Amino acid sequence: GTWRDSSEGLGGGRVPYDVNVALVPAALEAAARLWETGPVGPDPDRAADARTLAAAWADTARHFVVSVDGPTARDQIATFVAGHGLPNAGASLTAVGDAVCFPGIALDEALQPIPVMHGDDSLAMLFTDPSASALDGMAQRLNDPYPTGLRVPGAGIVVANPVFASPTTQAMFTGGHYHGTVAWSWPHAAYAVGLARQLARTDLSLATRARQIGRALNS
Repeated sequence: GTWRDSSEGLGGGRVPYDVNVALVPAALEAAARLWETGPVGPDPDRAADARTLAAAWADTARHFVVSVDGPTARDQIATFVAGHGLPNAGASLTAVGDAVCFPGIALDEALQPIPVMHGDDSLAMLFTDPSASALDGMAQRLNDPYPTGLRVPGAGIVVANPVFASPTTQAMFTGGHYHGTVAWSWPHAAYAVGLARQLARTDLSLATRARQIGRALNS
């Protein structure tokens, strides 16, 4: 299950990102490998079933995509910064391009993404092989300063950023919530190992490996 383990931890969502984008696909791939060559195999039929199920989960990330146009994003960031007395507003606003795109933390009961940016990309990097474009976005969120991205100077990577959500949802992700605007040690470790794992891939361009993933790992 999701480590956030509560409705509030998912912003009231029903379908969590971490389980459906990272954990289930990785578990199915692992099951297939075990049934192909591992201690429980060989069992070609079960391995094939696991591969079929894994393929069905291969592109679940598309359901979680949130996109906020540049002007709207700047307005929301400025409002959030003013309301929370955050420093470094200039750096956050400068990081906004034509749009801010990220996966929502969960899907609501209507299967619409809840617009809370989060650090559960660490699990996708650790256990799966995201596309180059997905990795570029993950690295961008690691490199961009909070509240445009997830990086807080001197603290690290926060596990959630609700800047683009409603005030009601923002209230579920404060510095007083363990699943909110706080930095944990285990997501940092998962990011470090996940980024190193992605750098070891041979199917990614030099730009993705060095400019984006490498910069996120080294910073």
